[in-house]
Amino acid sequence: MTAQAKLFANSAVTPVTADDGVVSDPHSRHDARHSNHLPSRWLAQALEQRLVELYQSSDDLSFAEIAWRLNDEFSMQMSRNAVIGRAHRMHLPPRVKYHRGGRPVKIIKKPKVTFVKKRKPVAPAGARDLPLLQLKHHQCRFATAGTQAPYLFCAQPVVEGRSWCPTHNKIVRA
Repeated sequence: MTAQAKLFANSAVTPVTADDGVVSDPHSRHDARHSNHLPSRWLAQALEQRLVELYQSSDDLSFAEIAWRLNDEFSMQMSRNAVIGRAHRMHLPPRVKYHRGGRPVKIIKKPKVTFVKKRKPVAPAGARDLPLLQLKHHQCRFATAGTQAPYLFCAQPVVEGRSWCPTHNKIVRA
C-alpha cells in the first residue's frame, strides 16, 4: 500500500485509482497523472509533515536524500532544489553545515576593512607643478597637487623606461 493510499484510508473520501496505479482525490481539480503538483490538500500536509520529520531527523540527511525519500514514499518527482525551496518557505531553521568527513564547517568571518590615511605627495627638490597637457615625454607624471581641475604633475626628469622621476618611482613601486 502506497503512502497516498494510506492517507486516504482514514478519510471519508474514496480515492480514484487510475490504470497506472496513481491515486488522486476525486474532488481535486488536478489529476495526479498529468501534473507534478500535489493532488490534494491532505497529501500536501502529509508531505510537509514528513519533510519536517526528515529535515529534523538525527540522521543528518542531505536535501537530495530527503527528496529521494519523499519521492519514494509519495510516488512523486521532487528535485533536491524543490525540497530546499519548500523548507525555506516553511521557515525551517537553518541546519549546521557539514563536510563530507562529518566535521562542522567553520564559518570564517570576513576581515574588517581598515582605511589607510592618504600620504601627502612628496615633491622632490626642484619640482615644477605643470598641467598634464604641458608635460613633455621625459617629464614625471606623478600628480602632486589638486583634487579638482586643473591637476598638476611633478615634471621632473623621469627614470629611463618609466613615467616617474626617481623619488616618485620609489613611491609607486613600493
